[in-house]
Amino acid sequence: MERKFKKIEKTKLCKYILDNSDGIVEDKYSRFLVKYIFPHHPEWKDKEGVGIDHIEVRPDGLGKKCFYLIRKDSTVTDISYISSITPPSKKNQVKAACRTAIRPIIEEVKNRVELPYRCPITGDIITSMNEIHIDHYDMEFNDVFELWIKDKDLDLLYEDVMKSNVDGSTITSFKDESIIKDFIEFHNTHTHLRAVSKRANLSVLRKS
Repeated sequence: MERKFKKIEKTKLCKYILDNSDGIVEDKYSRFLVKYIFPHHPEWKDKEGVGIDHIEVRPDGLGKKCFYLIRKDSTVTDISYISSITPPSKKNQVKAACRTAIRPIIEEVKNRVELPYRCPITGDIITSMNEIHIDHYDMEFNDVFELWIKDKDLDLLYEDVMKSNVDGSTITSFKDESIIKDFIEFHNTHTHLRAVSKRANLSVLRKS
């Protein structure tokens, strides 16, 4: 009888493998991933292609680590264990593309920070850029997104999302520049960004 893993067990095991692997993933872990996790990814058939030779853990280009499938024909594609365990809805994929759209704005705000920097929320003096977080105020990102999308055609937006089955792509984004521009303009009209301390963003502001 095939073992049944609970979602929380799958998540913990995948996170453990990802955190403790660098390069080729051990066979015992690869077998677990290919048998119990990745076949549930919504784009598994495209991801699998001609068949999987082995699995590797590599940087994803965003400061984190990601699983990569190396196929038998030597082609490579990324795959998310999170999307395999809990496949994202159309709306969540559109939201992810919206987050990608404003990433350059967030980076621009962060790059303008001069150290040492006093957090406007906690008064903490920050001396490392690693301690700088960018916060939405006036309106949270999720609220901006919900307001923007309420009069949009979700299916049309979803069709424009750059699917993650594009080999080597670890970023969810829109293909149409006009959609990106529309969301950025809406975002900038309804909210603002500010640099705060990590403590403020992850603790103080969450309680307010």
